[in-house]
Amino acid sequence: MLSAPATAAQVRKFQRECAFRDTAPRLALPSRGALARYRVRPLFARLENGGASPQLVTSNGSETLAADEARVVAWTLDRDHFTNTQISTAFSDLDSELVAHSLDKLHAMKVIELL
Repeated sequence: MLSAPATAAQVRKFQRECAFRDTAPRLALPSRGALARYRVRPLFARLENGGASPQLVTSNGSETLAADEARVVAWTLDRDHFTNTQISTAFSDLDSELVAHSLDKLHAMKVIELL
């Protein structure tokens, strides 16, 4: 009876239902809210200060940065992981929109990942 195909199908169905019922509330997509966490992928990026303006150079291309953006990028590249709270505290003297824009650039260039 336990090895019958109908029993196996019922067991698989029950396991699927239990798995989704028990874990679904804990699953969440990455969020950019106050508790957002980021992972830095520094192997793909470097900051160059040789020209008139700092440049972020990655395997996907390069991006010219303003001085304040370069500060955010340099801080970011020195870490493995960080949170929105940490970066907001580190750059409390900067406009939050500038910090968010810098994070968007880093995310678009695949330098950071949203966890």
